[in-house]
Amino acid sequence: MVDAIAQLSALGLNADEARETSELIKEPWYYKVEVAPDLWTSGQRYPNIAITRELLDRVDLSGASLLDIGTMEGVVPIIASAKGAKRVVAYDRLAYCRPRVAALQGIYGYKYEHVTGLTLTEFRAQRPETFDVVVFSGVFYHMFDPFGGLAIASSFVKPGGLLIFESSAVVLPNCALHFNKAGRYFRGTNYFQPTPDALDSFFRFHGLAPLDAEYITRRELPEPLIRIAVACRAKGKPVALEGDTWVMQRFDDDSDDSDDNTDISEFYMNRRNSHADVPDLVKYTACDRPKAIEGYTETLHVARFVEHYPAFEVRPEMMELSLKLRAPNHAEGI
Repeated sequence: MVDAIAQLSALGLNADEARETSELIKEPWYYKVEVAPDLWTSGQRYPNIAITRELLDRVDLSGASLLDIGTMEGVVPIIASAKGAKRVVAYDRLAYCRPRVAALQGIYGYKYEHVTGLTLTEFRAQRPETFDVVVFSGVFYHMFDPFGGLAIASSFVKPGGLLIFESSAVVLPNCALHFNKAGRYFRGTNYFQPTPDALDSFFRFHGLAPLDAEYITRRELPEPLIRIAVACRAKGKPVALEGDTWVMQRFDDDSDDSDDNTDISEFYMNRRNSHADVPDLVKYTACDRPKAIEGYTETLHVARFVEHYPAFEVRPEMMELSLKLRAPNHAEGI
């Protein structure tokens, strides 16, 4: 690895940092990252990062605060920092990526807070702050309670802010969470696969108005499976469609729910301001598509989007992080 050490040293790393990083890149990484010119980690080129990045590209991050939930090696925080985010926090329950995150911060020249070793519930309890933008990508289906997990994730979003959500989903015409019995959809710790209509309903229940989306296809058996990213605006109350008020309406007042046997603590964590419309906090420019799909309301309907629009075409460079995103002052050796 002599050449690798020399290349890393040329980027401004000291001898110890260059040597440690040259050892780190021998490990299997989650993301494919360029750590020196033409020197890449052995990570995967996961196409789902492409649709998350595409929606994030449509957000004006100048001066914004951002939280990345499930950050792994911290690719999203680097992208956000390069696009002008003023405060970035990266969270992951897993701690083994800490040396990799530190190495990439040194190489790319962007510093941000990195929190590990806590469950999402513990992290929320310790961090009452909220953010202009929250990225919640590749996490939903790993959770025992994805509905409650979405409530916690969205509780980090300021009223009027944005949630960039990404998950796999099974394309069936019902509103359901499908249990991943015997790993029929994915191996490993993947528990539930939502349908697009279920995602749409979950967002609206938690006060998130879907604005825009992109999806990519994965496979057709045992049922059609996609990866989908959705940009949602955090509203002041649930975003109910016609005939969809059922339980939502009861959270739109100050009624006493002490006699309710349902555990809705996660929802109340996310109530924000149930009486007032909130202004848009962060500018989002949705993709220019035909305006009307029958049955749409003032916001995007996720299930109808998947039904009517083609899959996103992923470009190879969108599945990796290249040195083009290095900070200009770092690249100039300042």
